[in-house]
Amino acid sequence: MDAHADQKYLEIILRRIQISRTYRPAFGQGHRVTWQEFQQLYGNDPFYSWFGLNDPLIYSAHRIAGGLTSIYRQIGLGCIDSDIVDRYEQAKWLILQGYPQGRTTDSTYTFLRTVIGYDLAAFFERHAGHLRDAITQILHLLLVLEDGYD
Repeated sequence: MDAHADQKYLEIILRRIQISRTYRPAFGQGHRVTWQEFQQLYGNDPFYSWFGLNDPLIYSAHRIAGGLTSIYRQIGLGCIDSDIVDRYEQAKWLILQGYPQGRTTDSTYTFLRTVIGYDLAAFFERHAGHLRDAITQILHLLLVLEDGYD
C-alpha cells in the first residue's frame, strides 16, 4: 500500500463528494432555488398554499433527494446504466463493472488489483470511515433550511 497514493485518491474522492453539499432544487425555474426564493415562489401562490406545498419540508425533501442524486453522480454510481451495459455487451465491447470479484475483463476491482497492482476494494475498506463521515456531513447540510452558500 502506498500511503501517499492513498491520501491523493482519498482527497480526489472527497473533493468530488463535497460538490453535493451546496445542492439546491430548481423547481422548474431554470436555476437553483434558494430557501428564500422558494418561500417567495411557493409562499405567495395560494394554490400551493392550499395544498401545503409551501411547507419548509417540501424544500427540504427536494433538496435532500436532489442532493443524494448528486452524491451518486459524484461517486460514479448510476453513470453506467443497464442500457449502456447491454449495448456494450451486444457489441462485444469490454466494460468493467463494480463487481468486487470476477475476471479482469468484467470487474473493475479485479482488473485494478491484478493488472494495475492497486487494490481499490481495500482502499475503500481502509477509508470507509472517512467516506461515511463525509456523506453524513453533507446530508446534514442538505437538511438545513438556511442556505448559507449564497
